[in-house]
Amino acid sequence: MAAGTARARLKASWWRPAWERCRAAIDFMTRHGWVPLTAMLLALAGFWGFLELADDVQEGGTTAFDRWIFEHIAGRYETLGKFAQEGGRDLTALGGTTVITLMVAGVLVFLMLRRQWKSAAFVLAAVLGGLLISLLLKEFYDRARPDIYAHQSLTSTSSFPSGHSANAAVAYLTMAILMAKLVESTKMKAYILSAGLLIPLLVGLSRIFVGVHWPTDVLAGWLIGLAWGLFVYSAATYLQEHGAIEQEGEIEHNQE
Repeated sequence: MAAGTARARLKASWWRPAWERCRAAIDFMTRHGWVPLTAMLLALAGFWGFLELADDVQEGGTTAFDRWIFEHIAGRYETLGKFAQEGGRDLTALGGTTVITLMVAGVLVFLMLRRQWKSAAFVLAAVLGGLLISLLLKEFYDRARPDIYAHQSLTSTSSFPSGHSANAAVAYLTMAILMAKLVESTKMKAYILSAGLLIPLLVGLSRIFVGVHWPTDVLAGWLIGLAWGLFVYSAATYLQEHGAIEQEGEIEHNQE
């Protein structure tokens, strides 16, 4: 019992100063305007990473990696029970056009009911812009779908990048970023952003599981979505500073 208490105290004594230093660094970067600049640089790095990955895919350098991962994930679909199979299809639907449209519409209605017209317009423009980029890239690269296993989800477009992965990252992360910027609570920000990252992660893995995408398709979709999300964050920060969209904490203040 005493040993457990001592370990808990040691962990707390290490965690609290580390967390305080982290918050101090973030506050310093925020005050000096470095956060949006850092986000923009990371967004550019994400786009560059996508281009490098696309080159490797076109040159066939990822074939062995793709097949190995694909067979270990998609190959298990038929061996798992109906619950897991249905779960995979449910998760993949979260990146589909119908569900994303409903989610975006729900957020837009929420913002408009609160008369946050500027934020609603920004969300709509950011999501549509990201979806358009994903669609254009898919048409440009025109990669064939994997044909090793039967597809467990209907497809009508090419494979690279994964549209579901990219669209989920674009839509959910964009909405999460703006919603997080409208609250002041650090815990609420962390929760909202975590949800915005977790859903695209699950959607991407499900696309491999149901046999319709190579792993590099999904990775490329994540890179595009994350890069676009960082770009949106940088743009939202700039617009908030210049009063073009509602200020941080607007939702919480309106509730008082």
